[in-house]
Amino acid sequence: MGIKIRGIYSTALTQVLMDSGFDIASPLEDINKKMKVAKKIMVNNLIYDKEDMDGIILHGRDSEKIIQSLEKKIGEFVTKKVETGDIFRGIIKKVNMDNKEIIVDIGKEKDGILSLREYWGFLREGQPILVQTKGKNKEHYLLSCHLRFFGENLVLIKGGFTKSSKHIKNKDEMDRLMELSKDAKLKGWGILWKSLAEGKTSKELKEEISLLLSEEENIKTLFEKENKPEILKQGFSIYFLDFPKNIKEKLDDVRNNISPTVKGHHFLKSGGLTMLADLADKMVEEYGNEKVGVYIKDIFMKNISKGSFYKIIHKKPSGENIVMFGKIKEVGEELKVYRRLRYGGELDGLGVRINDGDYAISTIKSNNSFIKHEYFTRDDKPIGKYFSINTPIEMFPKIARYLDLEVDVVEKDGIRKIIAIEKLNESNIPKKLKEMAMETAKMIEKGDIDG
Repeated sequence: MGIKIRGIYSTALTQVLMDSGFDIASPLEDINKKMKVAKKIMVNNLIYDKEDMDGIILHGRDSEKIIQSLEKKIGEFVTKKVETGDIFRGIIKKVNMDNKEIIVDIGKEKDGILSLREYWGFLREGQPILVQTKGKNKEHYLLSCHLRFFGENLVLIKGGFTKSSKHIKNKDEMDRLMELSKDAKLKGWGILWKSLAEGKTSKELKEEISLLLSEEENIKTLFEKENKPEILKQGFSIYFLDFPKNIKEKLDDVRNNISPTVKGHHFLKSGGLTMLADLADKMVEEYGNEKVGVYIKDIFMKNISKGSFYKIIHKKPSGENIVMFGKIKEVGEELKVYRRLRYGGELDGLGVRINDGDYAISTIKSNNSFIKHEYFTRDDKPIGKYFSINTPIEMFPKIARYLDLEVDVVEKDGIRKIIAIEKLNESNIPKKLKEMAMETAKMIEKGDIDG
């Protein structure tokens, strides 16, 4: 169960997962010096930063065991599992020449869409078609005819190019893998070498190439057997883990037992403030965490000014980001951000049409488990309030962000009510976070807290 870990959480996660009995492979040099974990072991799992740095991406054979261990050690976080690369025998349902798309029945809750540019064959309704998922939107699965076969160490791509993962940094290893690709003499196939291929023997990798090539023949045989939509092969699972602020703070504590670490280390790094985090870590040894924390807060406040633009990133458990822009109206322990509302829509949960000139004042406070939006007409008459329940708000000089917990409270004509409970119940939010969200919503509904 070897794990390769890269990114801003690597030191803390290395310690947490070692304590859970996992082997850590190819640790970064500074981590190896502090923790002496270097081992020549097989790598079966990979962890690295999400693009927004607000958590990690995980894939490999032991992914679910790793997630369970992390939850046991550091607490609950929101996990999104993405499955891609499922191969289907689809049935052409409709050809849309206007959009140059083929609608394909794949036997799922949604149909698939295949671009006409990708398909060479009979274009008639009821025709079987071999397709693979490459994602999905709200209405459809997105399909491709360029098949990919996922192995543990590589991906075989029909008609693709050969390249190595960006996580492979060793030039000698990259050269070795490229040479293996040439030796395989594949016609019409490309290889994407995963980071997990690093250090594996050439014999093992060649055997995996042969195994994946044989899968194409198996798929073709299965495809010819029936004339109905059916999944022929499962694809590849990847997990996106979002770390709320309290989880980052627990990882700070873990890291502090290994090396002096400022409170908020992972918060700062996840906000792109790596140099400030590194400087603060060095200052902690001399000045202590409390004093350094005051310095950082002062730096933040000096970079927040009335009238400047501010961005609010409203993250959804599904992975979607809703970004709101406004101008800072008041500065203090709370930020009040003025936002113009888009004319013609409707205010969520209030059932009120948005008129020209209507605006919102959004009140944001660091660590708050909700954000309050107050709505007004162009002549400053109150319309209502909307309380979005979320993970503790992370505030930076130019942005605030949080993860929406899918339950809200609205106020109209002085009466408050909880809405969207069904969305909370149906979401992938862990049980304890759901309970916390409902508790906060009930307190706001009663008026015990108001932001």
